[in-house]
Parts: sequence; structure tokens; C-alpha cells
Amino acid sequence: MDPIHPGEILKEDFLDERNMTPAQLADELFVPTETIEAICRSEKPITDDIARKLAVFFGNSPEFWTSLQQRYYMEIIE
Repeated sequence: MDPIHPGEILKEDFLDERNMTPAQLADELFVPTETIEAICRSEKPITDDIARKLAVFFGNSPEFWTSLQQRYYMEIIE
């Protein structure tokens, strides 16, 4: 099984469930649309700053997002 990038989880489990686009989320987080789109395409990592913003918006913790990113890094180096 291929490692799952946290952007896939963001898109499928959070955005799709809310019928929300990456552009709409970017507007809510006050970040460039390209940033969220690149994360959702698995081209960019979830940084600590983005993790904090996602946590506030979705009502979870920054650690949730950073641990997904860290787990992904660990899986791709194995």
C-alpha cells in the first residue's frame, strides 16, 4: 500500500465531506489558494503554520495534522 499524503486526507475526509473546494478553504484560512491546492495534490507538505490554521478551522489539533505529515515522511523513507 502506498503512503497516504495528508493532503489526500484533507481533501477526501474534510473538504469533500463538506462540499468545499481547496479555494474556499484557502479563503477561510487566509492563505494562497495555490498552497491548499498543492497540499491536496500531494505536492506540498502541511507546515506547522498550516496545521495550526487547519486545527482552528476544523476543530481538531495542530498535532493531528503534523502527525499525519510526520507519519507520511516516515513511510516514504522506509
